[in-house]
Amino acid sequence: MAVPPTSASPAPDARHRLLAAGAELFSSFRPEDVLPGVRSVCRAAGLPTGSFYNCFGNATAYHRDLIRWLGANDETAAVSDDTSATLVDLAGQVPELAPTGAQLMSAMATAAGADAERMIVDAGASARAQYLLSALAEDEGSVGADIREHYGALYEHLAANQLAGTQALLDAVGARIRPPFTAEGIGLLISALTDGFVLRAKIDPSLDVVTLVEDATRALIVGLVCHPDDDRDLDDLAAATLDAAAVRGLAERRSA
Repeated sequence: MAVPPTSASPAPDARHRLLAAGAELFSSFRPEDVLPGVRSVCRAAGLPTGSFYNCFGNATAYHRDLIRWLGANDETAAVSDDTSATLVDLAGQVPELAPTGAQLMSAMATAAGADAERMIVDAGASARAQYLLSALAEDEGSVGADIREHYGALYEHLAANQLAGTQALLDAVGARIRPPFTAEGIGLLISALTDGFVLRAKIDPSLDVVTLVEDATRALIVGLVCHPDDDRDLDDLAAATLDAAAVRGLAERRSA
């Protein structure tokens, strides 16, 4: 799926606002505000909580690095057209990053016994369109309207696929989501992790993206969900996320 082209490039002041919105979104994100209680839950599941926080913290730090790498930070009052246009282009034109995202979504689909095609988003997509839309969700001006007009359908497709895939994985292991989190929220967090690592890999090719994403995703799933009847099932869930056979076996035992 190709990202729909815009009818016209945003004006310089619009580009500046778009870049500033992205910079604010990434720089203000704090894992400790979004994931309360994950440390204790992961510890109960026997997971290395330090690794989890390092993975999640690094993903957001990589986004901040990218913003600064493109020339925007808190001290930057003006951004060149070329720099801001580069960030806009990140909304979907990075096809070389597709295999990592597709591999992750395919693995989740297989583990959940779901249709992989339903969950794999085409090369032109990724979470970058979501970040742009999220940053401008409350923007009543022309920039937000323009982005929503051209990327709205793509965003809806991404959100629906992530939600379906995440929910399928949770259903397969008979788990419920720990309040106040939602399946959609977990899907977006997984997407954020994936996006952070693959973008960083463009700067640091030595980064083992697949391993980092798998570890962080495992920690997210195990840390944010538990069986409705018995928290000790977190141990089973931790093991189940390691391979598809274990997930299917756990699902079969619970359905028996």
